Amino acid sequence: MANTKVLLIDDDINLGNILTVGLRKYGFETEYMTSLYAIEEMVKKYQPNIIVLDVEVGIENGIKVMPKLQLCFSDIPVIFISSHTDVEYVVDAIGNGGMAYLKKPFSTKELIAYIKKYANNRKEKSYELVFGESVLNTSTHILSVAGNEPKRLSEKEYKLLSVLILHINDIVTRKDISSELWPNGYASNESLNNLISRLRNYLRKDASINIKTFFKSGLQLSIQDSIQNAPSKDIL
Repeated sequence: MANTKVLLIDDDINLGNILTVGLRKYGFETEYMTSLYAIEEMVKKYQPNIIVLDVEVGIENGIKVMPKLQLCFSDIPVIFISSHTDVEYVVDAIGNGGMAYLKKPFSTKELIAYIKKYANNRKEKSYELVFGESVLNTSTHILSVAGNEPKRLSEKEYKLLSVLILHINDIVTRKDISSELWPNGYASNESLNNLISRLRNYLRKDASINIKTFFKSGLQLSIQDSIQNAPSKDIL
């Protein structure tokens, strides 16, 4: 399994070090993290073939970051590991897009077997992110809003909506949005305004969603209800 890159996230340093040594010994390139801090940036930088994610990382819940991971990296499989053995955790983890759920304690060989099975299975999967009364398919980029015909977003429209969802209830500056949408620096206020207008138009029938403009500050997407997740579904 040369050149297979594993991103391991677990706050149990003893277990993390043991797994890291075992995975590297087997031939996996392995990066180890002890927290969920800046996980999106790490995934972008490291580009792993698979993520091994603990359910409980400090005071944070690994399952709760799945919407962000699915939104940005829907083709990267995730294996959950946890000392929680309740079936509710398993159902929640798999329902949120996890490929497998290993209950601690487990052997390194068992984890390796799952990694070998899923690491290079980067077939794009359909993941439906439910927010308000709208549904965004992270694979097809189709946005479905109650009362509207489903709309396939353009690349820039999808990126704009993704940025706003990732920073839900926070103000995102126009500068930060532009750097995400136009990393080459060829952004213009007119282009961004047109994208914002189109996105508002698509979402106007969803009364639970509000995209607010703050003069000289940026944009804020707010939703009356928390983001929820629909189970992942393979594209046929």
